[in-house]
Parts: sequence; structure tokens; C-alpha cells
Amino acid sequence: ATRETIYLDVAIGYAALSFLGVVIISRFLERGGGHR
Repeated sequence: ATRETIYLDVAIGYAALSFLGVVIISRFLERGGGHR
């Protein structure tokens, strides 16, 4: 069960990091004046 738990934690962590990355990038683009 430990392997499944670790795999689940890694999947959740990767999803969280990717989501935060998208949010940070979107904010950065908005600050950078992405309005065309």
C-alpha cells in the first residue's frame, strides 16, 4: 500500500505544482501588460 500512497502523493504534488505554475504565469503575463 505504501507504493500506491507514494504514487498518489506524487500525482497530487505534480498536479498542485502545475496548477500553481499556471496561476503564477498568468499573473506574470497580466503584470507584464499582456493586453494586445
